[in-house]
Amino acid sequence: MTQHPAAFKPCPEGPPPSQRAGKYTELYAWLDANPGEWAIIEDQNTSTIVSKWKAIGYEARSVLREGNRYDLYVRKPAPTTPTK
Repeated sequence: MTQHPAAFKPCPEGPPPSQRAGKYTELYAWLDANPGEWAIIEDQNTSTIVSKWKAIGYEARSVLREGNRYDLYVRKPAPTTPTK
């Protein structure tokens, strides 16, 4: 058997399922089926989650609530019609 450095080991089974398959599975499906429509995820504890949604192709905005909590608005951009 080949020796590997301590920080490395083979992983034939590959990585775990994508994080996208987590608690927002139904929301992703709804957003993908309804481009241009907003959904709200209420009472988040940080506004920095916006960048994570944008990184996977969604529009996202956070709105500050009372007590340093945020409502997160998310949508899949509507397809654009090419102009002639």
